[in-house]
This record gives sequence, structure tokens and C-alpha cells, in this order.
Amino acid sequence: MTLVRFRSLQSRITALYSATFGLVMILVAVVMQWAIADSAEDKVRSELVSSAAVIDRIWAMRGTEMESVAREPKRQVLIPASNHRFTDRLGDLRRAYAESLNWIGAMSGSR
Repeated sequence: MTLVRFRSLQSRITALYSATFGLVMILVAVVMQWAIADSAEDKVRSELVSSAAVIDRIWAMRGTEMESVAREPKRQVLIPASNHRFTDRLGDLRRAYAESLNWIGAMSGSR
């Protein structure tokens, strides 16, 4: 590997200053990218939490409204789950579905 030889001290200082400046700019860019990504993640997380709270309130209000408007016989089953596929509560969903079908059958047979 050959070293670059400079003819003057001014050229050497300019090259070293330019290289140092370039490295500092790269470091600043990396730190800024990290800060922006971290800030964006925090912002999105807080927005999701507040949106989830609003949606939960809307669903609760809608459930109350539906229950108050429904005529007898009526029955409401609420199965809290971590997602809309009920992956963590699939057994409870299937059990409630079967119980609901049996209840509908019993109500239809009693009329």
C-alpha cells in the first residue's frame, strides 16, 4: 500500500481536514437517522395506543346501543382478544359460537 505524498503542508492539512469533516458528517447522519427513526417509532406507538382506546370506546358504545335497541329475546357475547382473528381465544370463540347456535335453536323451537 502506498501512502499519498503531499508536496506542501497546506495540501496535507486540507486533505486531513476534508477527511475529518467527511467522517464527522457521516457520523452526524447516522445519529440523526437513529434519532428520527426512534422518534417516529415513539410517535406511531402513541398514536396506535390512542387510536385503540378510541376504537374500544366506539365498540363499547356500539354494543350498548345495539343491546338497547334489540328486542327480547336477546343475548350478547363479548370475547376480548388480542387481535381480530381471535388467535389467542379461538377455543372461546368456537364455544360461544356453538352456544349461540344452540340458544337460537332453543328460541326458535320454543315459539
